[in-house]
Amino acid sequence: MKLYEKIGNDLREAIADGGLKPGHRVPSVNELCSQYRVSNITINRVYRELAKDNLIERLGKSYTVCSEPAVIYREKRTDTIGFFLRPPRLYDPRDNHFNIINTTIHRELTRHGFNLYMPNCCFCLDKLVSMTPAKLEEFGPAMLECADSVDAFIVDERIPDEILSPVVEKTGKPMIIVDRCSKLPVDTVMPPNRENLFHALDLARQLGYDAIIYIASGQPKYNSIELSRFFQEYCEAEYFAPENTCRIEGGSFYPLRTTLDSLDAAIQKLQRKNCKTLLFSETGGLYESLLEYVQNRPELQLTRNFGIMLSCNFGYLQDIAVKPAILGSNPEQIGVEVVKNLLWRLENPAAPPGDFRIPPEFIPGNSLYTQSSHINGGNKS
Repeated sequence: MKLYEKIGNDLREAIADGGLKPGHRVPSVNELCSQYRVSNITINRVYRELAKDNLIERLGKSYTVCSEPAVIYREKRTDTIGFFLRPPRLYDPRDNHFNIINTTIHRELTRHGFNLYMPNCCFCLDKLVSMTPAKLEEFGPAMLECADSVDAFIVDERIPDEILSPVVEKTGKPMIIVDRCSKLPVDTVMPPNRENLFHALDLARQLGYDAIIYIASGQPKYNSIELSRFFQEYCEAEYFAPENTCRIEGGSFYPLRTTLDSLDAAIQKLQRKNCKTLLFSETGGLYESLLEYVQNRPELQLTRNFGIMLSCNFGYLQDIAVKPAILGSNPEQIGVEVVKNLLWRLENPAAPPGDFRIPPEFIPGNSLYTQSSHINGGNKS
């Protein structure tokens, strides 16, 4: 560590511990030069760095601690990260998405010399049925208990904002939420939901689809999928006429029969208009059932007057004959992005929080159009 960095960290620690209180005078150039046996050039550099981070401000010829100094944590590095992600589970060909995110983050943190602290309460995140309100309430105390021992938190999408808010307020530690957005002043790393949806709707329009049935996932508010809101804001206004738009609930929170009954009603409405219909599902877990449903309806001809698209590249059997068109997201890239931004945050604690999204990825499959379909510009991916 360079000498000016050590002096800066010493002053940061004094501010964080209350040794230097808001409004108090910071030791002068001469005092610090004498204490650390350095030149005034070095001390002035320290002042500039602290002022840039909104920790001190100039008052006349001297500096004082800001009235509301930024939260300090960089001086207490422990090289340990609070790892509040769902644990890896047995490989499932239908959904290995978060396993890959977890192992990638673990690998990248280890490669950069970090230890991981993962409390027992994280095991309830593995299955939705085990995430009772009582279990979720355990996360706040668990995070506060380890706050002095970790440099930052990496948090699962399934832990809601109301649990995390007191932790953010009381600890001031960096926090990255994986796979969902947040209203808290923390960093997030997400799939490119918005970009992928725009891509899908542009493609559907080019392929001549003039109606859409949107199957919302039915996921609770902690889930990362924002597509329902995007759908309402943009799809209905810019891509499809409101009378050619149907939104139904589906996914693991609704019985399959209920979803299919709603699908029946929506198809009957649109078929009377002779629409070419896109079936867009937020969840991949319904894909085989939706495909079987369409194949058993002679009036629905896949890729001709009816197409299927999924919002995620997991939740279906990989060896299925008719591959779905997918708005994909690379889980390994999500994990790498989490660690990259965490390392940046530890070095830039005063920077405003950001929502980081990986590049969009569209997988054509063969449930939306055939290879002979004409697409403007010839772009199929």
